[in-house]
Amino acid sequence: MRKTSNLRQTSFALTGIVCAKCAVTIDRALAQLEGIVTAQVNFATERATVVYDPARVSLATIVRAVQSEGFDVPVVRISLDVGDLLYATLVQTVERVLGRMDGVTHVEADLRGQQISMDVLVDRVNRNDYVRQLAALGLAVSEHPSLHATRNFNLRTVVIVGLALLSLLSAGAHAEWFDIGFIHAPLIVMMSAVIVAYGIAWRFYRVAFETALLHGEYDASVIIALVATASLFCGLPLASLATESIFTTSGFLIAILLTVGWFIARGAMLWMAPHL
Repeated sequence: MRKTSNLRQTSFALTGIVCAKCAVTIDRALAQLEGIVTAQVNFATERATVVYDPARVSLATIVRAVQSEGFDVPVVRISLDVGDLLYATLVQTVERVLGRMDGVTHVEADLRGQQISMDVLVDRVNRNDYVRQLAALGLAVSEHPSLHATRNFNLRTVVIVGLALLSLLSAGAHAEWFDIGFIHAPLIVMMSAVIVAYGIAWRFYRVAFETALLHGEYDASVIIALVATASLFCGLPLASLATESIFTTSGFLIAILLTVGWFIARGAMLWMAPHL
């Protein structure tokens, strides 16, 4: 596939063409799509060559237009086991990034099964490219499905919830709302936030940062990670300047609560998946 400024050119095989009139029918169907610059269908080679604007029309839409006329575009189904998919940002973001790749006509990510399925034009299959693209999202492709990924995710969520509760108790004690002895130390909140963000939840943060920096995607999960990180770093100078203030631990609390909120929401999504 070749880019010309913001336009793309692609060529793909067709099946079901039996006469020159078939080629004309497909040609007209493609030309009617918004975002198509030129469309040429060659009856002899049974191929279509299309120049289009990817911002206005997708390859998937082009394929559906061909299929709506009773013809087909040969594709291959590729399945990839992705161990860290549980920690990915929104599934739609992963699908959108992969869907922009050369020859990809459809992408479906199964969060619970940790598998990504892709339909790719038969002469454009390049598994290594898909692996590299996922790696750029912070996601690694494995040879076999991870058997304990969901269990490990749930354990991480439980630990994060426990640390979040400890942080809330510590912050309340520091504000003198109640007295629980040593637990009032602001250091407990700070350490809990750092352990959660860059220890227990590091996979979520890594995927979010790489999604934002390398692909310019800013969905809700990415924004949560960025705000939590900003709160964490803003809490450091605040803690040194206002040691006794009630706001000393606010940045750290925001970071840990945003993180635990994301993990609980993702856990609820996994639990609901079989029931949807």
